[in-house]
Amino acid sequence: MINLYRQQQFQLYNSARNYFIASPNTLIELERFLTNHIVSLVKSNLAEIKNDYNEASYLYPFWENYPPGDRGRQPIMDQYPWLEVGEHTIVGLKRSIKIKSSIIVKE
Repeated sequence: MINLYRQQQFQLYNSARNYFIASPNTLIELERFLTNHIVSLVKSNLAEIKNDYNEASYLYPFWENYPPGDRGRQPIMDQYPWLEVGEHTIVGLKRSIKIKSSIIVKE
């Protein structure tokens, strides 16, 4: 399946790349728009994000008793996966659905 549209995708990519190289202000405005849009979505869902993150603290006793054994380069058996909790809270399914439903990307 990946090879089916590979050449077409490569041509589209190069076309977009050349366009943005020729007009970098358009790329900057697009980045500004997307950043502002995502910040707006996060702000409007801040209470839900905070609740999701705080809800994960109920797992703290579990992680305290059963910490992941081999996290990091030199594990010392006391790591808790809070980074992943935050990651999944912010980039969770609910928020990604809201982002997908508000921005349409076409080829």
